[in-house]
Amino acid sequence: MTNGRPGATLNTSAGGVSGEHPDADPVQFLVGPATTDQSNTLHLRLRPVFCWKVEDIRFDFDSSFVTFNPDGSPDPLTNPNDPTSDPTARPQGKNDDIRDELKILADFVNANKGCPLSVFGHADPVGPAVDPDGYNKALSGRRATAIYALLISRTQPAVATNLWQQIANEEHWGDNQKSVMQRATNLPASTSMAALISGYLPKICPQNLNLAPADFLAQGADPAGKGDYQGCSSFNPLIIFSQAKEDSFAAGKNDQNQQVFDARNLANAPNRRVMVLIFFKGSKVDPDKWPCPSAKGDKSGCIQRFWSNGQARRSSRLPDKDRRFDDTQDTFGCRFYHRLVEKSPCEMPPPPDPCTKKAFPAREVSKALTETISGATDPKWNKTFGWDSKFSLVVDRTNCSVTVTVKIKIVGTIRDAQKTAWKSAIETKWNGKIKMVCTDPACKAACPDGYSVSMVLEFVTSGEHYPVTANQPGSGGTEGLNGTNGMQGWGVDDTVDITHEFGHMLGNPEEYFTTNGVDYTYGGTKRGYRDDDGGIMNNPANDPLPRNYDFIRQQVMAVMGTGVACTTNAV
Repeated sequence: MTNGRPGATLNTSAGGVSGEHPDADPVQFLVGPATTDQSNTLHLRLRPVFCWKVEDIRFDFDSSFVTFNPDGSPDPLTNPNDPTSDPTARPQGKNDDIRDELKILADFVNANKGCPLSVFGHADPVGPAVDPDGYNKALSGRRATAIYALLISRTQPAVATNLWQQIANEEHWGDNQKSVMQRATNLPASTSMAALISGYLPKICPQNLNLAPADFLAQGADPAGKGDYQGCSSFNPLIIFSQAKEDSFAAGKNDQNQQVFDARNLANAPNRRVMVLIFFKGSKVDPDKWPCPSAKGDKSGCIQRFWSNGQARRSSRLPDKDRRFDDTQDTFGCRFYHRLVEKSPCEMPPPPDPCTKKAFPAREVSKALTETISGATDPKWNKTFGWDSKFSLVVDRTNCSVTVTVKIKIVGTIRDAQKTAWKSAIETKWNGKIKMVCTDPACKAACPDGYSVSMVLEFVTSGEHYPVTANQPGSGGTEGLNGTNGMQGWGVDDTVDITHEFGHMLGNPEEYFTTNGVDYTYGGTKRGYRDDDGGIMNNPANDPLPRNYDFIRQQVMAVMGTGVACTTNAV
């Protein structure tokens, strides 16, 4: 635990995340008296203060080419309907590309002059059959190099262009990459690769991002960039698939099944990332003493810095559950990198602020209820009745609302105008009558004026909460109006009693005579049935009372979580 400022995620986007690292724990020094001029040299631990991460979506797949998206083209591997998709791999929006993340980085480095950077590239564990770690070490190194070159492209355009040209040669960039750069620069198709790169980098690098090699951790002292940018292969995965999931992706190996291949790549997206760590002001390293190999260095230099059980950390699978770094902090093979980012909000986000949760998952309610009536003037009512309350409920903090939807499937014949009258009668009767005020200890500022509560009657042909028989006038029981004889038998011309029956669907018992031990005759002072001042569950002609929303209130508290208390107040 730190004793100062905690870490915090500052910005998130489709292609990245940035945040502040927590304050370091206090350093304790043991000293003793001396009788002569003696001294010790103290070296403070290298400490990142800020992180900036670029997700895989900002690169061409299996490439280091940084993409540009002027026309809102989607990432070809993104499929938000795929259950294996990760939230970091989602469709790009209009003009959504790495410029969004670079603007955030520019603002930070300009506000924190003298804080040096270092770039770390990461790959997923998929690779060729022969030496996949070596392949991924090279790929992650090229991606780190591409980002480093992009960051210095304003002050060192020739150096940046040369680094990208080397990558283009190694990865065999072709027509696809040229086409993107031509669209961005408006240069002709005959333009050379080097000229396209030279024109492309300024298009994606913000004008106020003017970093030079001297702004990096090793200050450009090593010609190969050691200490300034490096690739970590697939040694530090954020997610390790369960054995069951890994087996399900077997058909995608060697491109045998394109759908499975794409699903595996989507699920692996969090592992493919480039991290830029920004260190405490004045930090500097000697590249000869820097533990990481250069971007083009051999993987063996990384493995030397592994935990003693590093191979198991990065590859062991659970039978049916993914291993995730943000759950257990034990999936990174490299001890050095782990210690740099173990509390980083970019690699291990802090628990979400509950106040940022604007919408909760819809809650499907289905609960068996009973009511026991006694003291009725007609003995046939004096018994216990049972029914199921069914509806769906959505709580939304964005507009401070609770929406309850009841879906009914009509059995029988009814005109559209009669259906419209049903819907209007019910929603008019039940909506706008109360505010639900909820106290959430974890988010005291949420909706202080309460939540509006709205009912929606939805007509469906399948997936209904209730089938409702459309009774013609004169049919049904004697107690109802215009054919309404119960919760699931409504008169086609009725717009009064159906609002009472709808109340049962919401979990309300009758308020007749004595129901469930409550005396609605108030000691014999009232009839206890269709009283002039009774609520809707006593007299369907009247409005609901705040207590008629109690069952909904209970469901709202269940949705919002432990510790939440809600009250219903009349509007």
